Amino acid sequence: MSIYKLKGDIKNYWTFFIDATEIAMKMGDNFDLDYDGKSKLSWWKPVDGSFHQEDENKTKKVAIPDIDIWSSNLVLNEKAKEVLLPYIESLGELLPVNCEGISYNLFNTMNVIDDSAVDKENSQRIEEQGIFMGIESLQFFEDKVSEKSYLFRTSFDNYVDVYCNESFKEIVEKARLKGLCFEAELDKY
Repeated sequence: MSIYKLKGDIKNYWTFFIDATEIAMKMGDNFDLDYDGKSKLSWWKPVDGSFHQEDENKTKKVAIPDIDIWSSNLVLNEKAKEVLLPYIESLGELLPVNCEGISYNLFNTMNVIDDSAVDKENSQRIEEQGIFMGIESLQFFEDKVSEKSYLFRTSFDNYVDVYCNESFKEIVEKARLKGLCFEAELDKY
């Protein structure tokens, strides 16, 4: 079973964005989108987002994705939500967002795998003066990642990224959901 880091496919699809001002207006001081694997639903209020093209793609025709990443959360259109929710519902929560009158959902992944699943002999964090800066390398003991852990986070990278297993990748590909890259090099930005 392979493990992948999820990234938005910015070369072929528009990128989802929520402006910080919009968040502040709707949620005020309650806003805390820390990557901690904890629920946000009690204080979340629907916000308006938008899709935009990355600068390097301004000359290319790109499309709006079915699924994207924003602030380490999946962004799901209705099709992606319908396909994926039976598999991932117990692994996180849906946070409603609107985009030009269309309903979308952020999926806050709350499934945090146990630290024993990280191969610490072949994984290295980057820290400066005790502050986490990123990862130099990351490997998992794939046999310690549950087959039902379609999506997960790890404390090893301070919960910054969302990872998936091969089964999740196959579900996305079979349903022809567009917009994600499945990065096998887990330390690649």
